[in-house]
Amino acid sequence: MKAFHFRLQTSLDIAERREQMAREEMLALIRQRDNLQLKLERAEGQLKQMEQNIRDSVKENLPLEKLLIIINYVPVIRELIDHISAELQAAEQEVEKARSLLLERVKETRTLTKLREKEWLLYCEECNREEQKLIDEIAITRYYRQKL
Repeated sequence: MKAFHFRLQTSLDIAERREQMAREEMLALIRQRDNLQLKLERAEGQLKQMEQNIRDSVKENLPLEKLLIIINYVPVIRELIDHISAELQAAEQEVEKARSLLLERVKETRTLTKLREKEWLLYCEECNREEQKLIDEIAITRYYRQKL
């Protein structure tokens, strides 16, 4: 009996590699998105801190120069928050694209794997048939030898 050979093995290997690459790309995009989320949280925390500083400086009668510096810095932080939010939204879209691509790759790999399993089962059945045929021939030969 000849050895098992899956005729689409090269395609399966390529599909598995493409799936792995898509998985790695998606993980990189998720890390990038998470970093942007952290930046956004820090910027929002900074904005809250500045707003609190403004309230405190009004209550404590701090110098006007310090208050003006803080007040002028608030729009810069808000602009930064808007910019990071836009980047985060774009990163979310990229993650979704990568996720859908990964799902396609997984389906492709799964399909080829199922085909390989089916061919393997057919190969095993063929081996079993040939083995049974050989056993039957040996049994028949033995029967006729004993008869003579």
